[in-house]
Amino acid sequence: MPWKDKKKRYDSDEIESSEINLGCFRLTVHRHIHYPPDVWLASCTNLFSQIELASKDLDEAKCQAKAKVQVLLENALKDILEA
Repeated sequence: MPWKDKKKRYDSDEIESSEINLGCFRLTVHRHIHYPPDVWLASCTNLFSQIELASKDLDEAKCQAKAKVQVLLENALKDILEA
């Protein structure tokens, strides 16, 4: 499952966001105008929206975003099994 990068403008090499489908979830690493320009955020369909990531590097931010999804899902599964 490759990430799909979206550029800021058609004539730009600057990446504005990147997204990947993880089963029924779409995970997006993106920028937002209300944050400094070097901050990456993560949003995931039906899980969370605009969580600030620690890394300023896009590839590291992607890994951090996937890790956040994994932790949330593992905790949810744990809760289901304990219920």
